[in-house]
Order: sequence, then C-alpha cells, then structure tokens
Amino acid sequence: MQTGRDAHPVLKYVGHVLIKVKNCQNLQSWIREEAGSLLDEILLLSYSFNDSVEIPSVLFVARDVLRAVPSATRGVTPSYLRRDLEEAIEGLDSLFGLAARQKDCVAEPCNPRSGRRVSLSSVVQRTNDETVVFTGLRTSLYFAEEHGDLFSSTCSKAHCVSADQRQGAGIAKSFRMRYGRIAELKAQNKGVGEVAYFLNSPGEYVFTLITKERYFDKPTYENLNKCLIELARICKQLGVKTLCIPRLGCGLDGLDWNAVKRVIFMAADWGGLEMTVYTMETYV
Repeated sequence: MQTGRDAHPVLKYVGHVLIKVKNCQNLQSWIREEAGSLLDEILLLSYSFNDSVEIPSVLFVARDVLRAVPSATRGVTPSYLRRDLEEAIEGLDSLFGLAARQKDCVAEPCNPRSGRRVSLSSVVQRTNDETVVFTGLRTSLYFAEEHGDLFSSTCSKAHCVSADQRQGAGIAKSFRMRYGRIAELKAQNKGVGEVAYFLNSPGEYVFTLITKERYFDKPTYENLNKCLIELARICKQLGVKTLCIPRLGCGLDGLDWNAVKRVIFMAADWGGLEMTVYTMETYV
C-alpha cells in the first residue's frame, strides 16, 4: 500500500489485533467474522487518520468488538491475546479521550442515513437520558434501553428459555406466571436455535428464544444469534413492529450484555423494528 505517510501507530496495532481475533480458532465464529469485516476499513483509516479529526464511528465499532472477545471465547482466552486486547482498547480509549479534550465533547456518532456504520457504544457515550436510542442503517433496527417494568408494556415480548420450556427461575418464571401456555409452547416442538410463540392478545405476541437444551445448561452466543435470526424473520412475517425484551441471556444465563447487544445488532435485517430493552433488578 503506497500512501506517502506512515500508518497511525494505534490504528495499526488495532488492525494487528483484529487479525489475531479473526484467526483465533478458540473464538466463536460471529466475533471472528466481525473482526474480519472491520480489517480493511481500519487498515485504510490508519493511513489517513490524525488525532485532530473527528473520531470515525468505525473505531467505536472496533472497540465494541475487542471488548466482546473474552465473552465469545470457547474456553480460556489465550494470554497473549488478552494482553493485546487490553493494549488495543487502551489505545483507542486514549484517542477518544484526546478527541474529547480537544473538542470539549465526545465524538459525534455519524448519521445512520449517510450509509456509514454506527456503533452502539458511540450513541450510549453521548446520551445522558435514561433512554438510549440507536438506529442502524444496515439492520433497520430502532434500539432503546429503559429502566422499568417490561410487563408494563402491551407490545410483543421475547425472552430466552430452554427447549424443555421449564421457565422455573429468573425472568422466565415471571413470563410463565403471567402468561402460562407452557403446553402450547411445548407442542410446537422447537429445538435450540428456534423460536416458539403464541398470540396473547391482538398485536401482542410472546416469543420464547430457545438458546439451550435443558434449563440447567448455559446458552452460547452462537445459539442466541440463531434465535435472533429466526425472531427477525417471524416478526417480519407477522408484521410485528414493536418488541420489548429483557437483557437476553444476561440474568441467570450469564452472558455479557455488551456482547449480546452486538449480536442483536448484527444478527439480521430487522425491517424497521422498534426494540426496547427493559432493565430492572428483579422480576417476581
């Protein structure tokens, strides 16, 4: 690559780490694909970026991916990769901090309608309200997080369950107590990676994302991704325009919310769906 100037050291290093993530066989496929999709853009940017310009949104996306790597590891993240991840994230954080000090504000996320990529974290960083709204051109998803009771809304809802539809603890228990219809869900005979659902009232569907085989198992991001792809397809088929969810897989199942947000965003074309995530300490 003939550019007439040296690559920016931080972005060059970030590209180097993304290559390692892309090629690491211990990582789940979705995070490796994410790293690979960012490589060309990061490497090209490394030859044109300087510390005085506005932070491009792709750098926030890159940081999201790097942060999600430990949660997408099969087994233990290799020690060499852990060190590289920490240093790359620290380098990006230093760039973001420098830009904020120079402009006395955080970097602006780009306009989704411009066709550039937008990261969830870039929107979250500059929004102080309780509701964080995200619109992504690539996935046509309108995304918001609110503090409150998921069941106060009459929109369609989705949550994670096991294939046995046990729903005996956590927010799944709250769904079972409020809606029941477990036999109806079981009769659909859906397996891991699929979605069973019923119509509770006009315009209000209840979707169960089957992310694991038995209630005592733990889900994987790959199985969650499969469920979300199927959920997006069903929502478009049924004409569902609004969907309320908890932090999928992040209660007793133990998934990382930042990683789950990335999976939600990248899973599918959501067809303009308005998705609201309700966060609450406990559900009864």
